[in-house]
Amino acid sequence: MLGVSALQSRSSFPTAEDDGRSSLDMALMAFIRYFANNPIRRDIIAFFARRMDTPVTATEVAHETGYRPQAVRAELDDLVLLGLLEAEGHDGGRAYKLTRDAELRWRVELFGKQRGRALAGARRR
Repeated sequence: MLGVSALQSRSSFPTAEDDGRSSLDMALMAFIRYFANNPIRRDIIAFFARRMDTPVTATEVAHETGYRPQAVRAELDDLVLLGLLEAEGHDGGRAYKLTRDAELRWRVELFGKQRGRALAGARRR
């Protein structure tokens, strides 16, 4: 598995010359493999891509994403441990927000834009 330190440096990813893909695509793929590796996490990260500076509870995220609060809370706590989210408070009053790390915020924004394009394309079909 790719470590957080490797994710935090764009220069650690292959370049377009390495395999025909852009380094941006490789950065997004690495981010997805590490942070967005299941459907709940993908929806949670997309949620935070739309609300980058807003602290929210697990219940609010569950309501928006349609998943059970217990499942969402477990994923949110994992994303805190991975350094993508920060948490304040305890249990039911715990609020989650996106990390202040500029590199990770950039990746969340990129993921949100890419996911938005993919969803828009799927709706047109």
